[in-house]
This record gives sequence, structure tokens and C-alpha cells, in this order.
Amino acid sequence: MKKILLHTIALVLLIAITACTSSNGLTSNPVIFKKTAKKTQLIESNNEFAFSFFKEVAIADEENYMVSPVSLSLALGMLYNGAETSTKSIMGNVLGYQDFTSDELSLVNQEIMQTLEGDVLQIANSNWIKEGFPIKETFTNLNQTYYDAEIRTENFSDPNTVALINNWVANKTNNKITEIIKTISPEAVLYLINAIYFNANWEYEFKTENTIQAPFYTDANNSSQVAMMQLQSDKLAFYKNELFSSLILPYKNNKYSMTLLLPNEGKNIADLVENIDGTIWNTWQSKYQIQKTSLSLPKFKFEYQNTLNDELAKLGLETLFGNPDLSGIAEARLKVSKVLQKTFIDVNEKGTEAAAVTVIGIETTSASPRPHVNCNKPFLFAITERETGAICFIGKVGKPEYSK
Repeated sequence: MKKILLHTIALVLLIAITACTSSNGLTSNPVIFKKTAKKTQLIESNNEFAFSFFKEVAIADEENYMVSPVSLSLALGMLYNGAETSTKSIMGNVLGYQDFTSDELSLVNQEIMQTLEGDVLQIANSNWIKEGFPIKETFTNLNQTYYDAEIRTENFSDPNTVALINNWVANKTNNKITEIIKTISPEAVLYLINAIYFNANWEYEFKTENTIQAPFYTDANNSSQVAMMQLQSDKLAFYKNELFSSLILPYKNNKYSMTLLLPNEGKNIADLVENIDGTIWNTWQSKYQIQKTSLSLPKFKFEYQNTLNDELAKLGLETLFGNPDLSGIAEARLKVSKVLQKTFIDVNEKGTEAAAVTVIGIETTSASPRPHVNCNKPFLFAITERETGAICFIGKVGKPEYSK
């Protein structure tokens, strides 16, 4: 069973820290959400997209990985406010926004954020605009009003702007993610950023004295010793089917939970990923039952980073990276240069700390290609005075030489 538990928990956290609902009430229920048809439709669309997105990420089959569909959806929601014509239609079809105007989508996302936020989870959004770039106020007003986005206009040529953006990210994630960009390209004009921070204690904490060193089998032939936490309870929801055995671990206050899915003997993570979607997930959720259970769970902590351009293109959003219509942002020709997500997770005896940041970089495409002058053959040079145009020096370099 290859990389069984850590892969499984990555899948689980994808859902447990985003959806957090259950038809039978056994999973931790969020604050009661007024389910109009539009809201219900968006939640279902977001969850369906979450599984499609996760399947694309899982193809790489890295040892540990975790993504945040909520963070990605909120960042894409802000971008949707600037999409027009066919680009808006394509985003709508892929993300399930076909029946939403920008105002409607923003309003529903605002209410979803208000439901998710609380003592253990905080959400922050920001729009970083290149100084002098003629962005449309209707775009920034939507993001500021509904996403509570902080609107910042900065000098993108100033290296300190990179530090300003990274400091904002660090502040919103309790310093768990401290860098989201390294440089700003000359063509960059806008960054849309979402940050999520989660910190919650278990409802039933693992006793540290019960943690033992035990083998963790990365595959049938290889194992390593890990710190394995132990828990026995008669209050946890359990479900087993032909694919996996599963437990739901609630966090305090029963607002959030972590669902663990352990592949059965002869099955692996790929089998779970292949079979899961929004409908199947809901079916599974209805089958959990409270019963006496015991659990061995390794402590783990890792970071993950992925530029999601390829994954989103495979899902049908390739137009964003080519020649999209983002005229709702500005009249200039724009494209998405990258969609980058970073995540952090720490699971121990006390609880879970997690963070995610998604950045959507937007740049101009109307600028002419940057000329390149390669002086790799004889050339002339002249030194002139700017005001008079007087040629002070002129010469030729046919064999470059230099000595100190």
C-alpha cells in the first residue's frame, strides 16, 4: 500500500477543511448556512471542481501533497469578476458558474466566507496593482465589497514590493507561508491573492504518552519508523466499504473535522482518487455510524507548492493562459501568467495547523517583445552629451580586452 496514510490525509484535508458538511450530521457541521438555490448550486459546483482539481494534482503521485480548493476557488472568483465574453463562458462551464452574474457569484462567495470563518479559520484576500496601471474601478470595487479584498497599488519596479506582498502573506498565515513570489516581471500588472489559515484542537486529543515509534510502510517492501499517535474512542464515526476504512475526527466545537480514508488491502491511493467525485463523496458521507474504534495516526508536518497552470489547462481553462478576454479588469490585453498555490500542514497530538495561499499573476500581452542586442561581434560605440547631442567619444570594439 504505497504511501498510504500521508496520501490519504492529503486527500482528506482537501475536503475536511473546505466542505465540512454531512447529510447525517456525523461530520462536523458549520454554522447554519441559508441554502438558497444559488448557494446550494455553488457549493455543489465548488466541491465537484475540488475533486476534479485534486485528481489532476494527484497524477504526479508525490510523497506528500495537499491543496486548498477553497483558496483556489476564491482567487478564481475574483478573477471571474474581470472575465468577459467567451472567457467568462469558459470559466463558467469549468467552474460551474454558468448561471451566475459576477455580482451573484461574489455575493454567494461572501456568504460562504462568512460561514467558514471563525475562531479556527481565517480568510484574507488582496489585489496588488501596478502603479499607473489603468485598472477598472468596477473590478476592484466588486472584490473589495464582496471578498473584503485589500486593494494595494504599488511600484512593481521597486524590489521592496516583493517583500510587501510576501509580508502580507506571512501575516495572514501566521508565518507558516512566508514567500509566494520571488520576483515581479516587467509585464506583471496585477496579483490576486487569497490566504487561508486554520488552527484547531481535536475534540478528542491524543495523549502524548501514548505516542510510540512504529513502522510506516511506504510500499510492500519498505518501511520507516515514525511517531505514531494512538486513540481509542466510542464516539467516532466509522465507515468501511470495498475500497477503504474511514474515521471522522472532529475538532473542538464541531465546526470542522478531518476524515481519514485508509485503502483496504489490495487497494491503493490511485483507486480512491479514481473513484471519488462529488456525488460519490456525498453517498459515502451518509453511511458513517458512531461506534467504538481505535486509531493509529502518524504525526506529520510538510509544505507543498505547485504552479497549477497545467492542471487548470487540462480542466478546460487553457484560455486563461493564452488570449483571454479580461477586459473587465482593464482595456489592455491581459493574460494569466501563473496560478501558484502553497500549503502547509502540521498534525500532532493536540490538533491541526494548516495554511494555504493562492496567487494569480496577471500580465500584459500587448507589449512588443523585448529587444535583445547581443554584442558578440565587432561593434561601434559613441558617448554623447544629452542636451547638445555632442559626440564626446566614438569608437569600435573589434577585439574586447580588459585588464585591471
